[in-house]
Amino acid sequence: MMARAEVEYTEIKWSSLSLDEQHKLKHELGPELQAFPAVVIDGEFVGGLVDVAKIFLKKGLVSARQG
Repeated sequence: MMARAEVEYTEIKWSSLSLDEQHKLKHELGPELQAFPAVVIDGEFVGGLVDVAKIFLKKGLVSARQG
């Protein structure tokens, strides 16, 4: 969806992080971090895929059209 919306992003794979890095992210993002993908925009946790889709739809970056 990021590519479709032509939004620059950095993907970080959880499994590639050290245990210390995982712990730090869990602490920074808080209890909201319960599933993946977990999306952070401008340093703020916004949620998962559905949450990002809603933001992108509202901003007109993607459309809800099918097919």
